[in-house]
Order: sequence, then structure tokens, then C-alpha cells
Amino acid sequence: MNQVEIRAINVETPQWIAGLWDFCIKILSELDKHGWEVSVILCNDEFIRDLNNRYRNMDNPTDVLTFPQLQIGAADSHVIGGDIIISLGRSAENAHAFHQTHEKELKRLVVHGMLHLCGMNHDDTVSNESVGDLSEMLAHQERILQKHSEEPLF
Repeated sequence: MNQVEIRAINVETPQWIAGLWDFCIKILSELDKHGWEVSVILCNDEFIRDLNNRYRNMDNPTDVLTFPQLQIGAADSHVIGGDIIISLGRSAENAHAFHQTHEKELKRLVVHGMLHLCGMNHDDTVSNESVGDLSEMLAHQERILQKHSEEPLF
């Protein structure tokens, strides 16, 4: 069974946190991950900016950061996948800039973070007729999002 812990740091705990938890559990199952432990932190721009500066030497806020752990426990039945940090401020700005709902943007960031925890990155470019020239990771992200587009968070 997968475990997801969601915390809010320097922001109010959203009323839709249970929907986010359900979505995270579904995405882990979609990715065929079992016995995984993942934490999701919802924060403000200042918090993620500090992390981005400290760990990536980039002194600006970003929308999502991931810190993969991939530590496997006894009998390979428990995996500490890692942490996903999402700035609610950046995600709201992205949603506005991309002319989509904040809910859809949050889903995109969760899936993006989960794929990073699974070891995928943006660098592997492939051609895919349905999504154009995107990295394999981003193409996979969009397929997952299409499949789960009707599942509500809010």
C-alpha cells in the first residue's frame, strides 16, 4: 500500500487536500508503484525560492521541486520515493499564463513530480505523433493527465 503525506508550509492548508491525496494515490498506482512513501509539501514562493537557491543555486521561486530518495526497505516491500514541493503561488500564476484552471495545473505539477521521483527527467527527447517533439517524460506526463483529466481535486 502506498503512503502519501501532504503538508502545507507557510500557506493555509487547502480544503481540497483530501482530493489531492486521492489523486496522488491514483498516480502512484498508475505508475505501477507499490509500497511507496511520498511526501507532498504545498508552500509559498519564498519557501520554494529558498530551497531552489540552497539546492540548485537558483535564486528564484519555481513551481515544483523534487527530492528523490529511492531508498528500498526490507524485502523490497517499502520504498521511500521522496519529496515533491509545490509552490501554490507559482502554480496559480502558471494556470493563469497557460489559460487553464489551477486544479489542472496542480495535477500537472503532481504528475511531473512523481515522474521525477521515479527517475525520469526532461533530457530524453523522442518524437511522438500525439504530443509532438517532447521529452519522453513530458509525453508520459501528458498521457497520464489526459487519462485522469476528469478526476476532481477541488
